[in-house]
This record gives sequence, structure tokens and C-alpha cells, in this order.
Amino acid sequence: MRIQSIRVKNFQGLANFTMDVERPVLFVAGHNGAGKSSLRDAIRIALTGQASRVALKKDYKAMIKDGTKKSEVVVNTDDGAYSFSLPQGKGVHAESEYLPMCVDAAQFCTMKPDERRKALFELTGCSVSTARVREMLLAEDCDSQLIELVLPLLRSGFPAAAAEAKDRATQARGAWKAITGETYGKQKAEGWEPSFEDEGGNESELDVAAARQKLEQNSKTISELNRMIGNGRSVLTRVQQLKEQAARVERIQIKSKADNESLEQTQKQLTRYEDAQLSQNAMPCPCCDCMIVLRDGELVDATKFGNSTLKPERIESELTQLRESVAMMQRTIANNQRDLDAATAAQTELDTLNEENGGEISQKSIEGWQSDINELETSNRELSSAIQRQTQIDARRIALESAATKAADYHEQVNKWVHIAEQLSPDGIPANILAQAMKPLQTLISNINSLVPDWPAVSINQEMELMADSRLYGLLSESEQWRVQTVMTLALAQLSGINLAVLDRIDVLDPASRIHLVEMLLGLTEENTDLQIIMLGTLAQPAKGMPDAIQQVWIEHGEPSQPQQAKAA
Repeated sequence: MRIQSIRVKNFQGLANFTMDVERPVLFVAGHNGAGKSSLRDAIRIALTGQASRVALKKDYKAMIKDGTKKSEVVVNTDDGAYSFSLPQGKGVHAESEYLPMCVDAAQFCTMKPDERRKALFELTGCSVSTARVREMLLAEDCDSQLIELVLPLLRSGFPAAAAEAKDRATQARGAWKAITGETYGKQKAEGWEPSFEDEGGNESELDVAAARQKLEQNSKTISELNRMIGNGRSVLTRVQQLKEQAARVERIQIKSKADNESLEQTQKQLTRYEDAQLSQNAMPCPCCDCMIVLRDGELVDATKFGNSTLKPERIESELTQLRESVAMMQRTIANNQRDLDAATAAQTELDTLNEENGGEISQKSIEGWQSDINELETSNRELSSAIQRQTQIDARRIALESAATKAADYHEQVNKWVHIAEQLSPDGIPANILAQAMKPLQTLISNINSLVPDWPAVSINQEMELMADSRLYGLLSESEQWRVQTVMTLALAQLSGINLAVLDRIDVLDPASRIHLVEMLLGLTEENTDLQIIMLGTLAQPAKGMPDAIQQVWIEHGEPSQPQQAKAA
């Protein structure tokens, strides 16, 4: 972009400024308050639409010169005419996003490092797109799946993406520690295996299947022995009952014999009293002179029953008692027979039980069976404990083997994430991209430095820090910072292809440095004939002896001084 003419009316400190720009370098000079900064602002607002001293559009009318109502700026270039008018606050502006850095020398230098980096990436066309970063990460053997997890963070910049990768690596380290119970260390994690110490000692491993089979067999035997004990106890109790019943046979027989004899005697007494009662009831036989009685439906000779002298009442009383005694004795004898039959049956059952059980069952047999059960139960407890212990050992071993696999996976994730983080760090892919972006800029800066060897060499490092020799930009004096701004603006003007630079306040330089500046600008415009430079500064009077390549304009009271302009022409 080459400015051909400038026309400004009633803008800030400029009343009526009109001039053609005819040479590669335009030098606008004047006293303080003459309108130089107003001219700078006019050029900037016409070309870019950006105001220097007013932040809000509602305040734009403040840029109209006092005592006037309208303002207009027109800058004609080889690319077309650009303008700005007030109070409308409208105009036609260039669309280049890099033009503001060319017409405001301090802009790039006052950016934050990340802003400078972004500007250089865009300016040089070095792609930092997701696709480009993915391609570069894959070229560095980064895991493709993990790459996709971190790429979305690039929208917030490489630092955010690198921080995410580092955080993921930290999470993987934490997962490794949770699995192993140990603090993560790169060498420790490499080939880590769990320890099987104290997981079974020196004991031989138990055959769990065989142990369970033995346990089942013992349980069956215990069940059978418990059945035998139950049966034995039942038989033993029954045998005791049967023995007690069978032991009564002899006693019952003796008792039965005695009871039978008593019954016989009582029955004889009963018969005598019955006969006595019959004899008292004798009556004469109608056929003969003998006495007869009725007995069991027959008439019998009464003399056979004797002649009782007992009173009838006595006889009747005795008969009643004797009959009751006989009935009671008969019942007793019947009971004796019943008890005898039961005792005999008990002996028969006892003999059968002894025969069925191979002999008489004893308490010792039951105690022996119980002892066998106790031994088997002890064996089962030992087997169960051994099975449980071996099962736990096996489960622990499987868990540890699984832990080893998981730990190896997490260690691999740590390595992969660390590798990605390293590639996304400032020394990784950003450095490679930045180096590509900075190479043409560094070339231009070096060339400019070579044209002003008496100035501190300006440079920009990988961290996007601006320096003069070895001193940071923020630590420089005002004139030193101006030098850095000038070098960077001239380099950016050429790198962007705009080839226009506006340098204000050259008066911060001492006279010798101004000469160095002029020599450098002449050298640059000779090398790059497309380059156009506008510099402004406060001087006590117009500069003398200016080279023909520099067009000097003296400005007073907001207007160019015709005699000086004519002289310069």
C-alpha cells in the first residue's frame, strides 16, 4: 500500500491539511501542538477505522476541531481511497488486519506474548489448525486416540492443551498408585510386578478340588455316623425299656401263682358260704321225707351242703365280701397275665434287636461313633480353612496379576500423555511452528539491525519476548523502546506485504541516532522500492540537508507551511 495524497479537514488539531506524497519517505515535522499527532491519528482512522484517543463511538464527535461542526479525512492510495467523516462516524477503510500494527508502531510491542505468537502465526500463514497439529503429533508417534482427547483444548491455545495432557498424565500416575499401593516412579513403574511374598509361605499349594471332594466324603460319613448314633441311642433306650420289662417275667409269674392260689382259697370259701346259704333255704321233698334245695335250676338233696348254724345276715354279708374279693382277684390275675404277655413280648423284641444289630448295642459304641465324628469334623474344619486360605491366595494372585496388567497399562498411559504434553509444550510443536513463523521475521529484523549497527540489536525469542541486545523490552528506556518499536514495525510492514510504516515521535532520539535512523530508512527503501515510511517528530525548525528520497513537510497551526513544503519539494 502506497499513500498518494492526504486531505484532512477540521480533525482534532488539523484545520486544513492537504498534500501529495511523492517520495518513499515522508517526514512531517513541527513544533509541539502543531498537529503532527493529529495527522498520525487521521491517517490511522482513515485506513483502519480505529481511533487513537477516543475509545467509544459516542465520543467520536470530540475529534471534530473546536469551532467546527464537520470533519473529514481522505487518504488516497494505490489500492484506493480510504476515508472517515464526522459526526457520522463512518468511512471506507482497508480490510487488512495487520495494517494497525504498521500505522501504530507501539501496538505489536505492547501485545502479550501469546497475542504476538498468534499474530505471527496468522501473518506468516503457519497453520496451527487442529488438523495440522494432529498431523504433527502423529509424526512424533503420539497415540492417535489420546490425541483426539486433547485436540479440542487447542481452541484455548497450546498451554491449555499441554496442561490437559499433563493433568491426564497425573491422573494416570494416581491410578497406577491406587493399583499398586506405591508411589509412582518412572523407573519403578517400568516392568513393575507385584510381590507374592507371604501369600502361602513355603507350604505346598493345596489341591482345592481334591480337598473339596474329601470334605464332601467326610460330610457324608459324618451324616451316616450321626444317623447311626441316633438309631443307636433309640435302640439303647428301647433295649433298656425292654430289659426292664423282660426282667419282670419271673416276678409276674410268682405273683400270678400266689394270686391264683389266693383266688382258689377264696373261691372255696365262697362255695362254702353259698352252700350254707342253700342249706338254710332247704324245703321238704313232696315225694319223700328228705330236705331239698334248688341249685343251678336243679333240685338237690340239702344234706349235701351241711347244716349251717350261721345266721342268714352273716352269710349274706360274707358272700358279698367274698364275691368282691373273687372279682378283684380275677382282675388282678388278668392284669398279671397282661403284664406277663408284655414282658415276654419285650424279651422277644430284645432278642430280635440284639440279633439285628449284631449283638447288644452299648454306650461305648455310640461314644466311639461320636469320637469318629469329632475327628472328621476337626478334619473338615482344617480342610475348610485350608480351602479358604488357598482360595484367598489364588484370588490374591489373580488380583495381583491383573494389577500388574493394569499398572502396565497406566504406566503406558503416563508415558503417552507425557509425550503428548512435551510435544505441546513451548519447546515442542509450538516451537517448531513458531520457528517457521519467525524465520522470515528474523531475517527482516537481522537485515534492519545490519543497517543500524550503532543501535542495540533488536530480537524476539521463542517466548515472544522483545529484546534489545540482552535486555528485555520492559526494562528499556523510552528511546530504546522506540528503536525496538521502529525495527519491529518496519519488519512487520514488509512481512505483511503492506509496505507502509508510520513512525511517530522520532524526537525521542538524540541527533546522532536520528541520522542513523535516516540512513537505515534510505537503505530499506532502496532495497524494497515498494516500502513507504511516514515519520513524524517535534523539531525546533525544519531539518536541513535532507536527502532527495525524503519528502519533508513542516506543519504549523494544523496546516502545512507552504514555504517549507515548497522548499522541500
